Amino acid sequence: FIEGLAVMDSQLIVFKKDQIYVQSGGGPNNIGQGGWPTPRLIASDVGCRDAQSIVVTDIGTFFRSDRGIRLLTRSFQVSPLGESATALFPNTVTVRRALLRQQRNEVLFLLDGGSLIAYDYFHQSWQRHIVPVAVDMIEIAGVLYLLQSDGTVQVERGFQEDQGEVPSRIDFPWVHVAELPGYQRLWWIALVGEHRSNHTLTVSIWYDDDDRGAASETLQFVSTGAVGTPVNLRMKPSRQKCRSFRLRVEDSALGGTGEGFRLSQMNLEVGVKRGIMKASAASTL
Repeated sequence: FIEGLAVMDSQLIVFKKDQIYVQSGGGPNNIGQGGWPTPRLIASDVGCRDAQSIVVTDIGTFFRSDRGIRLLTRSFQVSPLGESATALFPNTVTVRRALLRQQRNEVLFLLDGGSLIAYDYFHQSWQRHIVPVAVDMIEIAGVLYLLQSDGTVQVERGFQEDQGEVPSRIDFPWVHVAELPGYQRLWWIALVGEHRSNHTLTVSIWYDDDDRGAASETLQFVSTGAVGTPVNLRMKPSRQKCRSFRLRVEDSALGGTGEGFRLSQMNLEVGVKRGIMKASAASTL
């Protein structure tokens, strides 16, 4: 049973539930001479489960398998680019539409339930946007339109939605400079970006692989000035010695366009200390 089809580099890609085939050649001519060569089976242990998830891009064809989002590269190798986004695609949801936004180097996956998953294939990063529950989407002249089940259409408005603020938040993974039980020190956090409107920038820090509650430390900076002003921010955490740490960077606009801070780079000054992580007296025998 064929789940879906795509055309990449003038070759037909045939997706089945647990297999992928590539069909090349032009087929019979106008008078019935010739034929199709035998389809070539791609070496892979997955196929496609959602036909609507198939989208062709500059770097290959994205599709959703039973093991998450995969990329069939232009050399016809299956790459698990979606492993880091496994939690974003639970088995209980369906991909309603996949869309390429070529000018942004971005692929969008619209899920039922009100989630819009974006993959930036230039920076190789995933984002999740909470949107009104939609049944379909389309991009026209660079603007995204979401179709609701009652026939109404939601229009993308940059960093403002219905004249309200849409703050940005970036969650980074745990950083282990030393080995897992090792001892490290975080001296400085440096953020480089661009001021877009008056905003409060917040950096939250969790330590030692424990992010079950509120952040262990929060650093804030209020930024005011002209649009386009470069921002070079240097922060020193009050706690430096740790086994690991995780950061969250978010802004809250104070007015203007709704877009507060545009992050372009983050630098960390981190060192590895001698020995393993010290434990409390109660945890030491």
